[in-house]
Amino acid sequence: MYTTRTDGGLNIIWQDPIVKETRELRKKYAEQFNNNPDKIFEGICKRQGK
Repeated sequence: MYTTRTDGGLNIIWQDPIVKETRELRKKYAEQFNNNPDKIFEGICKRQGK
C-alpha cells in the first residue's frame, strides 16, 4: 500500500498479515449480525456462556 507525501514522494506502509487476518475475521463475524453492535455483543456473550 502506498500513500502520497505532501512533497510528492511515496510512503510505503507495511501491512501486518496477522492484523489483516484479524480484521477480515472481525468483518465476517460482524456481517453475521448485520453489523449491529448490540447483536454482536449478544453473540459474544453467548459464545462465552454468559
